[in-house]
Amino acid sequence: MFFPIYVDPIISYVDKDVKTKLGFTPIDEPLLKLVFENKKYRREVKEFGKRLLLPTQEILLATKLNAAVFRDKEHKRYKDICDIVALCLFGEMPIDNIIKTGKRFVSKDRLKRFRDIDFEQDIINCSKVLGLELNTVNSVINRIKER
Repeated sequence: MFFPIYVDPIISYVDKDVKTKLGFTPIDEPLLKLVFENKKYRREVKEFGKRLLLPTQEILLATKLNAAVFRDKEHKRYKDICDIVALCLFGEMPIDNIIKTGKRFVSKDRLKRFRDIDFEQDIINCSKVLGLELNTVNSVINRIKER
């Protein structure tokens, strides 16, 4: 079976020379620095004949929480919500552990912004896309919003 897979090139810091070197400006996410500096925050896999470093579940959750608060396109934000919910419900860590650990990597200001966003339509969309009960998706987002 074949299916499309979309990969967003993301680096920890974008400087002025990156666009010249790559031909485009990738997304920057400073939390990814942890993935490269500390084995504790990454999983290594061998795919496509290469060794790939992937962020751990809690780092990935933190990056999605950071991204969701600044999305200006609705379709991007509800995709972030889908990723957040899937990470929390279907990952290796118990839900309370991943939320607690992931939130440690997010600034208090961004967590406040996350709490202040009305995700009602994103939750409805996420529920449909993931095939989950609305209450399940809502519960995950509310657990993240808790202090």
